[in-house]
Amino acid sequence: MTLVEDSPVHYNVDHYVESADALVSEGLPEPVSWGQDDEGAYRKLHATPANVMYFILVTHMGATLWRHRVAMFGARGAVWAYNRFADAVMHIARVYLAIMAVHYVDDTGAVDAGPIAQSGFDAYERMCELLRIRLKKSKRQPPTAVRDALGVVIALSPEAAQVKPRESRRVKMLGQKRGFVEADRLSPNDAERFAGKLNFYNTAVFGYLGRAALRPLYFRAYANGCPRGAPLTRAISAALDSIEFNLNFAPPRIIPFAVRDRRRPCAYADAFFEIGGEVTGGEMSTRAKRRLRHSEVSTLADERRIQLTNLAAARNGWGFIVVGPSGAGVYACGTIPKWFLQKLPSKKTFIFLIETIAQCLALWFCTPELGSAYWAFCDNVGARFSLAKGYTKDVAANAVVSLFWHAATEAGTAPWFEHVPSAAQLADGVSRGDRTLPKKNGWDELDLQIDDLWKLLLQILDEGGIAQWRHLRALQDITERERRRSGR
Repeated sequence: MTLVEDSPVHYNVDHYVESADALVSEGLPEPVSWGQDDEGAYRKLHATPANVMYFILVTHMGATLWRHRVAMFGARGAVWAYNRFADAVMHIARVYLAIMAVHYVDDTGAVDAGPIAQSGFDAYERMCELLRIRLKKSKRQPPTAVRDALGVVIALSPEAAQVKPRESRRVKMLGQKRGFVEADRLSPNDAERFAGKLNFYNTAVFGYLGRAALRPLYFRAYANGCPRGAPLTRAISAALDSIEFNLNFAPPRIIPFAVRDRRRPCAYADAFFEIGGEVTGGEMSTRAKRRLRHSEVSTLADERRIQLTNLAAARNGWGFIVVGPSGAGVYACGTIPKWFLQKLPSKKTFIFLIETIAQCLALWFCTPELGSAYWAFCDNVGARFSLAKGYTKDVAANAVVSLFWHAATEAGTAPWFEHVPSAAQLADGVSRGDRTLPKKNGWDELDLQIDDLWKLLLQILDEGGIAQWRHLRALQDITERERRRSGR
């Protein structure tokens, strides 16, 4: 067992992008990056104490006892120990050479302004030579605007950074996916390894687009008692199809630099759910058939004893308001049909689901008004975090969230989710059909007729619970039709 008091920082693609953004913000021209790789890495560092470096290797001749002289990377503690060494090297480069050097274990790199980048690159090599640190000549990458780093391709310009998959890595992952489909088998170990690689790709390239598809893979990876030759489930098949499409057709991730106008559109979305139901057990039996706001139910001490019934009698509503920097706004409100709710699993989290849907409706129907980035205000903590993370363990909500990020990726918009108290939620009244606030401010109403949208969400659930790009195309047909009908 390895006991540590802290964990090392792993610098990733975002740190390269942030370094370039800082240079551009300071007026330095032509950001470029360079890379190096430590030769031998841990093999150059003698490990102590020797009495904990033993291991047993079982061979056809029997068990054999060995002792390492270095801490090999197979152990987490060995990687962390090497990171301390690499951190020290980065500190020297930053303090004495004024280089914004970062590392991911033994992969080292930096971003610098074009006219002086070669000087920094040469100085780093000279520093490593003085410190007797050998660098891999085969991995040497002089300063350039486009280079491979951490399994992806980073392209820098004065306006933005572009991140896309490295072709060899992309082809390899597609081959793994097709192997799982052809065998119709996915063991827990294979699921864990494949999900780990995809998680890195999601972080570096796809952002939140592919996170919902990881849930079925992680469920298989950590399923107790799952046999090694377990067949693919419908959810896993849908996830693998979504992953393949992302690897083939998802657009590169583009991060703009030095945005001068920080004013952004704001999207307020809210929903409510009331039900005439029976509450059984203990003191709650005296409140049978009382009409409850579902948000009140979630605060009760023993939620497991609450049974919500009679969905046909449910009353619900959703609403959103989108306000631009100029003060012009657009809003919409409506209800979720009972036939849609009846086809979902009965649960105590309907308010979480419809709050999530309300946030999604704002993006789906107001993409032109929201632009490349916007603030999204939500008063439901669960909905906020599921959208911000890109996935949730709730199957129905996961389908909605995955469709949300497909639409956001296609539109090239970046939402920033913030919690807002219910008292400050502008869409609270609109969700109940109260149009006083939007009419007072002269905001335009979208009259939406979206039964086709609810059918589309049920279709996604029936086909595995992960949105595919064909579902996005169907969504776009619906939103374009309704915006034309509303005069937008």
